Formats: sequence, C-alpha cells, structure tokens
Amino acid sequence: MKPKSLRAKLSSLIFILFIFSAHSSMSKPLLITKQVLADSDKLISGKIVNAETGSPIAHVEVFISGTTVGCITNELGMFQLKVPFVPCTMVANHVSYDAYITTITSSNQELNISLKPFVKNIEDVVVKGKDKRKRNLRFFYSHFIGNEIGAIKILNDSVLVFETDDKEFIAYTNQPLLIENKNLGYRIKVILKKFSVIRIKEPNGPKIDLNSIVGDEILKVTGGFYYEEIEPDSDKKLEKYKNNRRMQYYGSYRHFLKAIFDDELDAQGFIVSGFPEDEPLVGFHVVDEIIEDNQPKDYKTYLLGGESLEVYYYFNSKKYPVNVVDDPDAPASEEKSIIYPGKGVFKILKNGTSPNVNFTIKGPMGSFCIPPNSLPDDYVPPIAED
Repeated sequence: MKPKSLRAKLSSLIFILFIFSAHSSMSKPLLITKQVLADSDKLISGKIVNAETGSPIAHVEVFISGTTVGCITNELGMFQLKVPFVPCTMVANHVSYDAYITTITSSNQELNISLKPFVKNIEDVVVKGKDKRKRNLRFFYSHFIGNEIGAIKILNDSVLVFETDDKEFIAYTNQPLLIENKNLGYRIKVILKKFSVIRIKEPNGPKIDLNSIVGDEILKVTGGFYYEEIEPDSDKKLEKYKNNRRMQYYGSYRHFLKAIFDDELDAQGFIVSGFPEDEPLVGFHVVDEIIEDNQPKDYKTYLLGGESLEVYYYFNSKKYPVNVVDDPDAPASEEKSIIYPGKGVFKILKNGTSPNVNFTIKGPMGSFCIPPNSLPDDYVPPIAED
C-alpha cells in the first residue's frame, strides 16, 4: 500500500535542517504557494588585482560554483559573467594566489577583487608518516567518492591536506583538486575549503569516535566547484552521458526541492509523510515571498517542521517519475529516504538548488550530493516521457 501524500501548511516561522532515519509514516495536507519568476539576464563584471601591488591579474578563472558557467580575466584583469541564478557563489582562482570565494546576492553589479599571493606552507608538502597519509587517502576516497572510484578519478591527490583526530576527519586543499567523472562526463575543479566527517549516535547529537560501531556518519563539504563537460568521442558515449545524468537527477534531493518549489510533489513522483501526526507544523511551509521592484525573488524560503518526514519516490525503468497519487495502480519502483527537521533558514532556488540548506542524508536521495558524483546546478533535465 502506497503512503498518503502529506501537504504542509503556510506559516510565518523560519526553521529547517535535514537528517535521515526511520519512523512511521503519517499523513497531513502539504500546501505550497506558487510564484511567477522573472528570467531577465543577470550579469556580474569586475576587475581582479594583486592585493599587494594593485597590478591587474590576467588568466584568473572566475566561475559560479556548482555550475558550468565560467570565464578567464583578460590582460587588464577584467571579467564578465552571465549568472544563471541568484543567490549564488562566485569563485576566483589562480595558481599563484589564494582562492577568493564570495556570495552573489544581486545581479548587474561590478566587483573589485584583490587576491593575496599564495604562500606554500612547508607543512603542506612534508609528508609526516607515509602510512598515515595512505590511510587518510583511503578514508578520503571512500567518503568523498564512495563506490564510484573506478569511474571517478582524482588527478592530483597530492594537494590534499589532512587534519584528523579520533572524532573528526578533515581534508582541505590550498590548490584546486582536479577530478574526472567518466560516468557523467564532467571534469570538476574543486576549491576544497573543508571536507569533514564526524559520527553521531542520534540526530543533532554530539560527536562520538569515528571508529565506533554505533551511530551514523555525517559528511559536510564547503568550497567552490567548477564543472566542464568532457567532449564525447562517439555518439554512444554521448548517449551514455545523457542517460547517466538523467538517472542521477530524477529522485535526487535537487529533483525533490524543485518539486517543492513548483508545488508538484505528486506529479514528480514524490510522496511525503510526516511524524507525529498531531504536530501542527509537520511538513514544508512557505515563509518568504517578498516582492522587490515589482519582480518576485528567484527563490522561496521554507520552514520544515515535525520530528521526521519520510520521502518516497516512485519511478519507471528510465527513472522518470510516476504519479501514484493520480494512478495508484501504475507500475512503479519505490525509493525511500527519511528527513529529521532541525533549525535553520532554507531557501530553494527555482532550479531546485539551495544556497544554505543544512542536512545529512541517508538513503537514495542523498547518494549523489557530494560534488564529484553530482550534477552541475545549471544542468537542465530532460522532460519525462509520456
């Protein structure tokens, strides 16, 4: 028996955090307001100079994190980008300078950016114990890439720096980490500010030993990520990339957030059930639809309430969604993930991405959130076939 659809009520509160575990399904109506969005061009431009000399810097890579949108500064240090959405994160990177990362909250603005010359710390290149580094690399690969080691290759893991103790694993880089994903057809340049792994015994609980046999691991990553498409050498490989990208997108947490934004959970194959049943704020609540200059924002802000939410995704053999609410007898496969709400502001952009959602995922919906095995934010999925 398929669970009933849950619809959340409108509210004026602002809280959200995602964590997954199991609870019984409940049902309540989920109500999400629709919004019309403006699609005018969004441009940012600027100049990048040396912070010490004020001289313009040429050949700086400037890109919107998580996308395929980027450019290189000219001899005068000037650049211009068409931004796919706001808010977004912009990164400026040059091999001889520290990376610059900033949040873009409005378009049509000009930026003046100063980059500090990169100073290599000798501790970053001196290997203190080859066996320990090998263990750290194995741990990093198994968590940052997971089971896709054969298809995803890190080209320069020598730039990784590790800081670990019994309760937390931390990795970062001072230079870009270069990754190639042969499944999805992307080369990814990662400015890895921090990748951390901790273990907790219960949702929102304190850290426990990483080697403990109880509890769940929590992975967090911050930084900038630039995607470049790998040119396929045959039609067969191009079709492979398209199919793998489609399979990756449908049923993902981005697909889920897009369905919430568009108020199309049922049509997109999702059913959400909440616990406890008598909780007045169970589900998603639109809490911010401010109109500025007669144009709506490109995002909505939500509250997620309740102790837990179960998310079911129903799909066909090509991973396209199946609406089992309108047609309960439709043949469909099922995947299930579970959400534990917490406090925090949660914005959803119109493409289904979020600049500030905080969550930890167990289950299929969270399998492809780490950048090496995820899609760029400007990826446009194919429309489901009739």
